[in-house]
Amino acid sequence: LSKTANAPLIGSHMSISGGVDKAIIRGASVGCRAVQIFTKSSNQWAAKELDDEVVARFKANMTETGISSVVAHDSYLINLASPNSDLREKSFHAFLDEMDRCCKLGIKSLIMHPGASSISPGGMPKSGGSSYLSAIAGAATPRCAC
Repeated sequence: LSKTANAPLIGSHMSISGGVDKAIIRGASVGCRAVQIFTKSSNQWAAKELDDEVVARFKANMTETGISSVVAHDSYLINLASPNSDLREKSFHAFLDEMDRCCKLGIKSLIMHPGASSISPGGMPKSGGSSYLSAIAGAATPRCAC
């Protein structure tokens, strides 16, 4: 694939098996100019703290490969629009953790699915999810200046 500035930014979702730093190398090995990753297991609430050495390798791999566009995807468990207030609260804190992990890695884009238990005719969750989305938007700026 062309790596010129005018070429399309094409990438792929890469495995983080063995460490998030390995995803960058995997992406480069198949010609990606961009990658999407999970910053932790997508199907578990708990996550091991990001090790400083892994973070340093992640950033070095980005520099070495020229891959500067990395997008993270949050955990599939997060459901900010759940009618269950305990799950909404757990999801809120898990999403804040996802933002912190992205900040530590220098990732500026995080994809999420807000979730929903039911959808109104206008397409918005009927539950309290929108208040959590507002809280996340308010928390994003002071949490990370990456």
